[in-house]
Amino acid sequence: MRTRKLGKSGIKVSALGLGCAGIGGPFLNQEGGVNGYGQVDDKKSIEAIQVALNLGINFFDTADVYGCGRSEMVLGEALGSQRDDVFIASKFGNTWNISSNNSLIPCHATGIDTTPEAIRNSCFGSLKRLNTDYIDLFQLHLGNLPVSKAAPIMDTLDELSDEGLIRYYGWSTNKPERANAFANRKRFIAVQFRHNLISRNNHMIVSVVKKFDVGGIIKGPLGYGLFTGKYEKIRNLPIDHVWHGTNFSLGKVGRILSLLKEAEPILTSDGRTLSQGAIAWIWSQGNELIPIPGFKTVQQVKENIQAMNFGPLKRRHIDELERILEKRSDPWL
Repeated sequence: MRTRKLGKSGIKVSALGLGCAGIGGPFLNQEGGVNGYGQVDDKKSIEAIQVALNLGINFFDTADVYGCGRSEMVLGEALGSQRDDVFIASKFGNTWNISSNNSLIPCHATGIDTTPEAIRNSCFGSLKRLNTDYIDLFQLHLGNLPVSKAAPIMDTLDELSDEGLIRYYGWSTNKPERANAFANRKRFIAVQFRHNLISRNNHMIVSVVKKFDVGGIIKGPLGYGLFTGKYEKIRNLPIDHVWHGTNFSLGKVGRILSLLKEAEPILTSDGRTLSQGAIAWIWSQGNELIPIPGFKTVQQVKENIQAMNFGPLKRRHIDELERILEKRSDPWL
């Protein structure tokens, strides 16, 4: 099992983590758009997590809003007595509720709340659902929050850390100035941000990660499922998939799939699958970066873990990919 140091904490975690958004099932964001990757089976999710544990994965990332607590509960049940053998990252900041008005997508994000009381309640709720006494990494889940409003949040997180309820904290944000604002705090050890083959415009955050010795947790390394080869055509996307959310356009999906078709021979070099090539690209960007691809099945977990057999992409492959992908017109994915 390849490992990487999680920033200045010095803690070694598996070089590949698992993102647990998908196992919470679909939910609606505040604008009414879909977040998630279709319907899920909790038994299959638990089996996939336990297979990952047996294969050496010890880093799991979730959030209270994923499935309105469902992701955390499933993860807690799956870890069981092995909880102390793993590193759990969760997130806070969103408010949510479960409604019976939509049987397909009953979970709704309703707003945000970062008052000290709300942060504490979020922490206690996550602890209960995860069936644990402490959270290793508690992350602010509001990427666009102004720095001035984030400062008192960090003070509350320091208090939670002093009380032993959390060990460290971080921020899930794509904004380098926000990551930079708190990166020198002792217990601020990680920034979670989007960085993948198509969204290669986050190198400024990578620079912050390197400068302040904080971990770079990479969300969306597989392009929210597009880099798996599963969705060869737009019409293959299920209606309760994140690509039907308000933040994305299906026209963009078509352009991305076209680029991937051209890049596929390079990504699948040396016997990799398309997903493994996308993960290998992340590893090639720096030793501080830890991709956390999502999953719903044992097969997906095994395929992603097997990317470690190949390691990072070679320099010539990276250069070839740049020549292809620089033709994209979309600012991010």
